[in-house]
Amino acid sequence: MVETDSGSQRPNVLLSIACVLIIIGGLKLGRPVLVPIMVATFLTVITYPLLRFYKRVGFSKGMAIFFVVSMVLAFIGGLIWLLGDSADAFAEDLPERSKQATESLAAWLQNNNIIEEKSELSDGMNTYMAAFATSIAASLATAATDLVLICILLCFMLLEAESFPSKVEVAFGSERSHMARLKEYELDLQRYLLVKTLTSAITGICVGLLCWAVGLEYAFLLAVIAFLLNFIPTVGSIIASVPGIVLASSLGLAHAAGIAVGYFAINLVIGNLLEPQIMGRKLGLAPLIVFLSFFFWGWMWGPIGMLLSVPLTMALKIYMEHTQDFQWAAILLGREPIAPKLPPNLENQ
Repeated sequence: MVETDSGSQRPNVLLSIACVLIIIGGLKLGRPVLVPIMVATFLTVITYPLLRFYKRVGFSKGMAIFFVVSMVLAFIGGLIWLLGDSADAFAEDLPERSKQATESLAAWLQNNNIIEEKSELSDGMNTYMAAFATSIAASLATAATDLVLICILLCFMLLEAESFPSKVEVAFGSERSHMARLKEYELDLQRYLLVKTLTSAITGICVGLLCWAVGLEYAFLLAVIAFLLNFIPTVGSIIASVPGIVLASSLGLAHAAGIAVGYFAINLVIGNLLEPQIMGRKLGLAPLIVFLSFFFWGWMWGPIGMLLSVPLTMALKIYMEHTQDFQWAAILLGREPIAPKLPPNLENQ
């Protein structure tokens, strides 16, 4: 009897692995289509409370959607327009600044017998900085190309957002358990994205003011980089600090050290003190999961995948928290061993 059970379980395991590999392959091949859809989805979750506010104050549904989409288009389009020339100049300037900084650092390390050849450090750092600057310019070009498609998708998603719960109720029945889980999932995901967007904006503003106070060029661009990469906990803040430190090193070692300490203090206060207090530990991810998701989604969808890595993984974790079959996975993905909170009607089943 034991042999029969193990034999019957083996095909199920192989089938599950095959399904996962097929899904990964589909996500990889569908990158040009799926990336705008995912960006539009997260924008829908973030802007839906604004849509409801406009409707409460008397706007029609069509006018409310028009105002919301116009605000998103103006913000993202204006950001790309403001950063266009600055990003191009930054992409040209950063490798040369990086070369100067790494040569000075490599000379100091060689004089202190820490490394034997200066090229051991400078070549690798220059290659990384050139790739980083190029990726920023390429990401802005891609964002500009996809912006119209994202706004069109956002329009249709906002149109469907209000009727979606009713569709779920008709599709799965009017059981309170389904609607309670859907509502709690929606609120948790909305709360995470709103809080993360707010704390990322605060981080970007603080970084921009710090760079402006020190007298760095590209302070606005560095602030935007800090805002975007703050969506990636720990890893993102480290990557975001490197260009600022490199640019500051051309002003002297004291400026570079001051920028490094400033970045560290900003991310320490906002990322480890402010954000957990607002968001709660329940909505956190384990550092290892953050690190792995960063590389996985980056490999899948490139720079945009890196930015979306934590929101995507967080959405998956929140979904698992509200399904009885996968709550164990949500606990493993979390920062602390906190049991997910089920809706009351599920706890009594």
